[in-house]
Amino acid sequence: MSFLRPLRTLLFMICLPACPVFTLDSSVFAQSQGTFIESTIDYLMKQEYHSADNYLDSILATDPENVHTLYMKIAVMQSKLADYESYCLDGEQTIQYAQKVLALFDSKSDWQNDTTVLFYKGTIYGIMSLIKAKNGDFIPSVKYARISYDILEKLTNSGHYIPDGLYGTGLFDYYIGDNLRWVPGLGKRASAGLKKLYRASSSPSPFSYSSTISLLWILIEREKFAEADSLSSKLLNIYPDNTVLLQIKSRAVFGLSDYDTAISLSRKLIELSRKKSVINWTDVLSGYQLIAASSLKLNKKTDAIKAAQEGLSFKIPADTLKIDWVRKHREYLLNVK
Repeated sequence: MSFLRPLRTLLFMICLPACPVFTLDSSVFAQSQGTFIESTIDYLMKQEYHSADNYLDSILATDPENVHTLYMKIAVMQSKLADYESYCLDGEQTIQYAQKVLALFDSKSDWQNDTTVLFYKGTIYGIMSLIKAKNGDFIPSVKYARISYDILEKLTNSGHYIPDGLYGTGLFDYYIGDNLRWVPGLGKRASAGLKKLYRASSSPSPFSYSSTISLLWILIEREKFAEADSLSSKLLNIYPDNTVLLQIKSRAVFGLSDYDTAISLSRKLIELSRKKSVINWTDVLSGYQLIAASSLKLNKKTDAIKAAQEGLSFKIPADTLKIDWVRKHREYLLNVK
């Protein structure tokens, strides 16, 4: 199926701890995370990134070395990058911030063996790996991915951060095994990685959202459309305006040949994306692409051409045109005739 969001370079997304594992008594680590984490996650799932940043900045204003808040700042940056597919525009800025946070972690001798700090370091390296991979810089991407994997693997093997630590290692195992399945034994690694992702996504904690969304894209890629439709619908019941989930569900129902529903969901995706303070042109054009594709499947060529013309009528900022999926969706629409 064409125009499914590719995951071949996706090694890690955001990995968030299911519960705090603090081993130090300093004020930084003694802070209760419950409401703080839940509030930040809620902002992310509502895609209210500016509100999330303001909330975290208010904490850092009085506690600039709050390790949890610094980590969540990076999580917010990565969430926005993934949402807007703006790795080529803002990815390096995120890496620079992440490197400063890692330098702070490394400068604190009493943090070196703390499982929470190690977990944060592992996932931060994973985020840096993803950004580098998305921008085609594969040598540092592989380097960061190996560091991330080694940290998270040691943690989970020692009984820490299960199942959330399985998210990062599961993604790595799945894509290594899937991309190199022709190598004897690596196909089993993909299967093991997928099992890790299912375990991480089924966690009752709110931190399972990120692993569930990654699992959903894998289900789409594997053409498990019914399962993707069912799982995305459950999350949409909680966050009905989440455009990532809407895009996943629209692709799932398209795969199930429910083209009318795909068109309806795509229109909602376009409407919500255009209302954002910063318009998500990747989602807008994705919506028009799927409307055109669905219309063609329904033998409504006139509707497909109309959707293509409307999608191409917008004046999109020059820097946004550099985004890979903005270019690909426009290319598809240009070929609808």
